[in-house]
Amino acid sequence: MSFHLSNIFKKITCLPSGDIPKGYKTLTGFILDALFPPQCIPCGKKLPHSARFSTICEECFARIPIRSGFSCAECARRLPALVNTCHKGTPAIAAATDFKNKEAQALIHALKYNSIRDAAPPLAEILNRYIAQYLPAGTHPALAIVPIPLHPKRMRSRGFNQSELLAVELAKLDTRIALHTTALTRTRATASQTAVPTHDKRRENVKDAFTAYNSNEIEGQLFILDDVCTSGGTITEAMRALRAKGMRKSAGLVVARA
Repeated sequence: MSFHLSNIFKKITCLPSGDIPKGYKTLTGFILDALFPPQCIPCGKKLPHSARFSTICEECFARIPIRSGFSCAECARRLPALVNTCHKGTPAIAAATDFKNKEAQALIHALKYNSIRDAAPPLAEILNRYIAQYLPAGTHPALAIVPIPLHPKRMRSRGFNQSELLAVELAKLDTRIALHTTALTRTRATASQTAVPTHDKRRENVKDAFTAYNSNEIEGQLFILDDVCTSGGTITEAMRALRAKGMRKSAGLVVARA
């Protein structure tokens, strides 16, 4: 380690005053990458600074499949269009990939449970690929995104809202997207859905957890964005809150369906 560090510091001290290596915004970033090279979260391979993402290699990223079409939030049955004709009162779900895919799952866990925010850009790119294929500009000229909000208590403990971070990254990739981060609030603290054992109890856990505001300002196809859809309870409750304020045309958009 000492030899490795000495070589790094020799490189730094040999830099002309004020000169930052190409590709780096700050000298601090250069030093951190030299000391702690970014690694692919799924496979552990070290990543070069020129890598497209700092959390996944291209080989692992290529193994994440893009799902086709839409599904019912309630039973996961395939739907022919972005309208739930299966279980009325629940939204259609547009899921970009499958949670069973270990590469996607590793990125989602890194973002959600390990606070690795750099996992958001590749997850947003997965969403972007799905949207480009199944929600093209010709049929969906405007897309409105409402990220699932965290309760203030959980927001304080986590430090950021992963769904909002995904929405922000996704908006950078598609100019049709309008973000509405204040249209929905979480007014009731709930247990984590992963800790609730059954489908029915998960729905009960998030019942009346959301309140909608300013939904009359939303135009175009509305998507309620979350990282994962398991029982569909969270997105369904969010949709009900928005519909109570007059927003009828809504669906769920998630990185992965479990």
